[in-house]
Amino acid sequence: MDNRTLYVCPLFLIYSTLLNAPPRTTPTETRSHQVIINPGGGPVTVPVNVTVHIKPNIQPHNRFQPDNTINNHSQGFGGTAQSQSTATNTTTNRIKLYLSQTVQQIKAVSPRAIGQSAAQWGDAHKKQIIIYGAATSYIVAAGILIHGSLFMRKSPTWASWKKQLSMEELLEVPSDQLGKELIHAIQQRHVNVQNPTDHITPLIRFVQAVDHEMKILNRYIMLASSIRRCRLMRIFPTNNQKLEQAQELKQRLGFVKHTFISWAATDNLANFNH
Repeated sequence: MDNRTLYVCPLFLIYSTLLNAPPRTTPTETRSHQVIINPGGGPVTVPVNVTVHIKPNIQPHNRFQPDNTINNHSQGFGGTAQSQSTATNTTTNRIKLYLSQTVQQIKAVSPRAIGQSAAQWGDAHKKQIIIYGAATSYIVAAGILIHGSLFMRKSPTWASWKKQLSMEELLEVPSDQLGKELIHAIQQRHVNVQNPTDHITPLIRFVQAVDHEMKILNRYIMLASSIRRCRLMRIFPTNNQKLEQAQELKQRLGFVKHTFISWAATDNLANFNH
């Protein structure tokens, strides 16, 4: 075989491959070259067309990528908020529908049927109602008794004013002298810090404090007396000694209040600021 054929055949195969290749969508550029073969004889020039595929590195949207990113984020936040709003509205509508249906069902039932249903429910749960009612009553009563016991232990109360003196000794003190001492104690205990020269506000606070203490003692005495009549003192936080103490404090508090009213009735209140 001739040497020229050996050199020409590969080139012909390359040329045929390039011609039979399927077209591509990417831009191409065809360039012609001349290959000079000198196999030992005379030079032979063979034209070869080489196709170059051009891949431009241009991204049309790169310039606007930040803006697009921001828009995407904005759209994402907006979509999330819209979804949450839709879910909230749906839940609200369901609740409104449920309440509306419940109200309509209640209106459709007659009061007699409601009473019968309640009576049937009470009969079916009679034991639980008795147990829960007794437990609740006990807790409330015990709370009132404990609060009263703690109140009786306090020293700065008007019911315990001049506690170093017995009730008989208080009655022996002249009313004018006792009234002056009480007014002086009122001005010291209920002084108006913002206006120390205000002598009326302490008197008002004294009357309010006396009424509050009287309510606590009356409530304690009434409850403890009922418990003693039912012979249930063993299971409640009270006893005869505490009950007697509450009655004594109530008597002393009534005497203090009477002393104040007696002092005010002698026109001392009208001339108090003069």
